Amino acid sequence: MLNCLWALNVKMPLRVSASGGRYHYQDDWEFYDTLVTSFEYDGKLITWEGKSCNNKSYYGRGRGATIHGTKGTMLIDRDGYELYNNNDLDRGHLVRRRDPVWGDTAEKANKNTFHFTNCAPQHSNLNQKIWLDLENYILHNAESWNLKVTVFTGPVFRVDDIVYRGVQIPAEFWKIAIMVKENGNLSATAYLQTQKNLIEDLEFAYGEYKTYQVPISRIEEITGLNFGCLRNHDPITPLKSHVIEAPGDIKL
Repeated sequence: MLNCLWALNVKMPLRVSASGGRYHYQDDWEFYDTLVTSFEYDGKLITWEGKSCNNKSYYGRGRGATIHGTKGTMLIDRDGYELYNNNDLDRGHLVRRRDPVWGDTAEKANKNTFHFTNCAPQHSNLNQKIWLDLENYILHNAESWNLKVTVFTGPVFRVDDIVYRGVQIPAEFWKIAIMVKENGNLSATAYLQTQKNLIEDLEFAYGEYKTYQVPISRIEEITGLNFGCLRNHDPITPLKSHVIEAPGDIKL
């Protein structure tokens, strides 16, 4: 809230309206679990929402504030900020911050996800559906079965990538997840997502994106990387790929 007051350069509102209540749990706790409040100023508006019983993240974050202006948008939370300047591009995390935040080095790992070497220009819709489901699926299984999972990820650079405002924008991103399954066997799976249709016209974005489960050898081919014996633990053959519409389509 203080970030919004600072950004809008306002102090006392002209009007305040609020609506909410305790809707999720019916007990004797008097505090609300849902509240929406509007603070009106001269030509400016701040809306605050509290949803303590809803675990859906906000732009991939537990909390934060977005400040919308005529020339762009700023997203701020306790760990930093992101700027969105009149287009649908995000400064997307390749490794999202919640994945490595565990153990004795959790605080350091959280900070390390904010280095520029861990970001790439991504369309705002890229991480909102199947790609996010894939990350959640991997994380959920790791937490549920106490698994240690290693994930490699990165962009695919091509000579025909779009250059927008002087920045090369990769059309594809890859991910390889390695885990030990319940039966003790190693599983190494590879995924590829394209945002090509989304970034062909950044001023008027259109089209769908698709996420594919592909052979590890395919990732090696298009990136020039070598993942060694991991390709021997890939559940799909080198000649097969398939579109992932839901987490149930993933073969481990």
